[in-house]
Amino acid sequence: MHIATCLRVPLLLAFLICFGGCAGKQTETSPSHEPGQFITADGSLLSPADLASLAGEADYLLIGERHGNAVDHAAQAAFLAAIAHRGIRPVVGLEMLPRSRFAAELERFAQGSLPLDSLPAALDWENSWGFDFALYSPVFVVAREHHLPVYGLNIPHDIRAAFSRKGSKGLTAKEKAQLPKRIIPPLAEQKAALSEFYRSHSAMLAHSKNENVPATAAITKPALHPAMGDVAADANMAEQVRGIRPATQGAASGLERFLLVQSLWDSTMAEEAFLLRARTGRPVTVLAGAAHVERGWGIAHRLSLLDPNARVLLILPFSGKEPDPESADIFFYSPRRSRTGYGITLAQRQGVLVTKAVSPESPAAQAGLMPGDILLAAGSVSLNSPADLHRAAVDARARKAPLHLRVERDGSITEIILR
Repeated sequence: MHIATCLRVPLLLAFLICFGGCAGKQTETSPSHEPGQFITADGSLLSPADLASLAGEADYLLIGERHGNAVDHAAQAAFLAAIAHRGIRPVVGLEMLPRSRFAAELERFAQGSLPLDSLPAALDWENSWGFDFALYSPVFVVAREHHLPVYGLNIPHDIRAAFSRKGSKGLTAKEKAQLPKRIIPPLAEQKAALSEFYRSHSAMLAHSKNENVPATAAITKPALHPAMGDVAADANMAEQVRGIRPATQGAASGLERFLLVQSLWDSTMAEEAFLLRARTGRPVTVLAGAAHVERGWGIAHRLSLLDPNARVLLILPFSGKEPDPESADIFFYSPRRSRTGYGITLAQRQGVLVTKAVSPESPAAQAGLMPGDILLAAGSVSLNSPADLHRAAVDARARKAPLHLRVERDGSITEIILR
């Protein structure tokens, strides 16, 4: 089907320093697509009316994202606005927030009594999620303008961490009450992809701890599952690998615990989305990392068991020339972030600067920087905020010199050189 018009998403620019997910100069261009254009799997462009028509047939709309990419969030906001203008008003569920905890704050925001600039503090966004709130503000603005209730979907971080350490049997009764009624295991295909992801990141961690290997040496990564897509770039999953400690005798292996936690994550979000649909009688739009959406392996698989007759629509960003038609139903073009910077997304927590994500194949990734690294200093300059790092990077580039970072990783100090 040829569709003559298309939806072009304006780039809702946020202040993102050159290390993060800025929507400035892109690293790649596509002669066929512009950032934010929605297309079908066969490449047909979709208008707002087309999007509404497809959305109107779905009970669940799962929209994947690369967390630090501004284009992805602008596209999510534009999609919600497009369907709301045509009378489709789903509830919006967010991976970024724990379920139930911030219901009152989100309700106050929806009613207009809590302003947008006060929302990050009210939601404890820095600790609940960590990625720059400015990336997500377009979604919140559209949701309020069109009376789309917003809810958290995720398992609380402390419960997920305790579950990873101790398993369900080691949790208190209060902690167990926050688990989903059923932790649904992965499909064989997802299990294979996640297993390769775990082995790949475990290998990188082992490499980084080898004192005989310079921190700036090239890291040889095992080949990833060919269908993994953006699983390989999921920063939260990478942090989860880092959090897996060696198993004690008789305990589950690190891989087994990693797979179980990922199943907990997907099962919680699916269960909460199912309960929201049952409670509100409205379709549910889920905003989550692409790894939880692609190929229907994550949330969609769990929904198929919880709500067997429901219709699920998968929407994903794609980079390069064309999307993988097997990974979703609808796509939007979203070039990867600028490589003119170093490819780092940052979080600041109580005066400590933490690497939240590292873009694949970026200078930071090539130098060996990893999600979860604490940035202590750039040269002789102590790093207490993103602005400190920004100034150090600008100075290094002006001198055409490499940027020397002192990094803390798992209690050890090492040097990373960004070129």
